[in-house]
Amino acid sequence: MQKNLKIKQKCKKVKLLITDVDGVLTDGGRYYSKEGEVLKKFHVRDGMGVNILLRNNIRT
Repeated sequence: MQKNLKIKQKCKKVKLLITDVDGVLTDGGRYYSKEGEVLKKFHVRDGMGVNILLRNNIRT
């Protein structure tokens, strides 16, 4: 329980998250539309994580 409290206190200090996208938030694959446009598929949980950060005033 004490360990979780320490982690939460450290996380409260985070103000900015910088991350790569390809291979980190995606599977690294490419998908193409009918028009030949390159598309990337993101996991819904990654999107939820970014949304949680933004709601807590953490810039991404």
